[in-house]
Amino acid sequence: MKDRSAAPPHKLQADVELLQTIYETALLPNNYDDLIDTWSARLEAVLDDASDSMLHGGDETLPVDLSDSIRFLDTSLQLFERLDTARRLESSTREAERSSFPKLVLDATGKVVWYNGAALRRFGLTRQSTQASLDMDDGARRRLGAEIAALGDAAAGRMAGNGSPGASGGRPPLVILLRARDGSGPVFMVGRAVAQADHPDILVLDQADTGWNDAIEAVLKGSFGLSATEIDIVAQLADGLSLAQIADRRGRQLSTLRTQLKSVLRKTQTHSQAQLVRLALSLASHIDASTARLAETRAPFQVHTLPDGRSLHYRDTGPEDGAPVMFLHGMLDGLSFGKAFTAELWTRGIRIVAPERPFFGAAPGTAWPVPDVPDLLAADLAHLIATLDLRDLRLIGHMAGSVYSFTLARHAPERVAGIVNVAGGVPITALAQFRHMSPRQRTVAYTARFTPSALPLILHAGVRQIEAGGVDRFVRALYAKSPIDLAAFGTPEIGGTIADGVKFAVAQGYRAFEIDSYHVVRDWSHRARASTCPVVLLHGRHDPVVSAASVEAFGRALGHRARVMIAEDAGQTVLFTHPAQVFEALSRL
Repeated sequence: MKDRSAAPPHKLQADVELLQTIYETALLPNNYDDLIDTWSARLEAVLDDASDSMLHGGDETLPVDLSDSIRFLDTSLQLFERLDTARRLESSTREAERSSFPKLVLDATGKVVWYNGAALRRFGLTRQSTQASLDMDDGARRRLGAEIAALGDAAAGRMAGNGSPGASGGRPPLVILLRARDGSGPVFMVGRAVAQADHPDILVLDQADTGWNDAIEAVLKGSFGLSATEIDIVAQLADGLSLAQIADRRGRQLSTLRTQLKSVLRKTQTHSQAQLVRLALSLASHIDASTARLAETRAPFQVHTLPDGRSLHYRDTGPEDGAPVMFLHGMLDGLSFGKAFTAELWTRGIRIVAPERPFFGAAPGTAWPVPDVPDLLAADLAHLIATLDLRDLRLIGHMAGSVYSFTLARHAPERVAGIVNVAGGVPITALAQFRHMSPRQRTVAYTARFTPSALPLILHAGVRQIEAGGVDRFVRALYAKSPIDLAAFGTPEIGGTIADGVKFAVAQGYRAFEIDSYHVVRDWSHRARASTCPVVLLHGRHDPVVSAASVEAFGRALGHRARVMIAEDAGQTVLFTHPAQVFEALSRL
């Protein structure tokens, strides 16, 4: 092997154009594409003639010298963070509120154990928040305290063997008014107690809302022919805004809004603003009731308490007595599988337990050293598996989740019966594997492997583009060289699922990306060799990130324990486009 220590590292020079592009991106998030293109050109020029010897040796050695660049990379990252802090203090726009209403969960001690991004923004929540942190009047605080006390009473009743079904006990739902800290006004929250098998009861607080969603918009468009602007006016009226307030928000004359309202009344055959609002609320009630009849009886997520008191969030989907499968998500997929996949769980009798990994979604972060994250997380998951008494467990490792699936199989060999890696990564042992990647992924991968000091800046810029409403643009750039994946993303269901996954990944910034990027660009074959269970590698022939040939080579390296399934007409989105093949792969275990 070539002695890397004897050769000087490749050097990436600082230049004015790169510096200017970084600063422009800090001010204008949608300039992210220009930043990536400029940064990519610099990396490609440096690494074009590189050899595989750069991949060997200690991980702490930087093959690319950033000494001329690091001073302004650090300054730029500080600028990004300052701008983000200022931006997040601003009130959320109405569109952001409609896409994500506040939701939080309290346990029987009154601790806030989970919250979404909207609750974070509006109520100023932290990992240490409790019921006392919420801003409300004394009456609401007493009612909330009584509801939380009832959670403990219900749990105690079940332990005593009285068969209490849960904390609600037939009481009416809790309704309290919380004062927002972002200047957006008070929020009515509806609380419902949810009993969890083998876990203490929890209290879920949701914003009391009309239940406005895409289904209502589809009815207004399809049945009444309302335009997007007219639908938005109806939604704001249903939210309780006056016509004058809507005009002010939209920057239009009140007379213009009155003309648009007349058009809406004519199309919907209603005769007054009040009658129009009743129509909207009736649609919301009907659709919500229809959805409720199809919903699961279990809580949509669970909170598992680890021995040291930390919380591990996971979602539990499918029949409770179904064959257990643990889903380990990747960097961009989240915990949504699509309607077709989810419906099959009941048909096939499969129960999926899907943990949120640290820094994703609302999962608590950790101070773990990055190289140790897969093993430390596997220890946590092994405790969850033992607590739930999951046996003959099969694992689905999706994309970057492949690293974690092999690691968990090593930590819990007596519980794990097999692994299905879907669109999974493979150990990186040659530069040809980087060069196969589509340009956007290759740039981030090169940065993670060869210039990790610059990775936070590149990831932070990408997160800012997403948060500024650029999810569609961000994903289309990822799949620019993959027509099959672009077509899948273009369908409403798969596109929505992928967009939700992207938002799930960046909910807490770039830290989740940073950790996964470290692992997926390295040779992690030792993790695969450390487990012995059967493995199925399901991959799309046209995957733009990991070539089918490299997956087939990985399968051969694993030996007789591995089977490779190539979906000839699929790309990286194979989980969503070919769910039947995922279930077939599970059956082969």
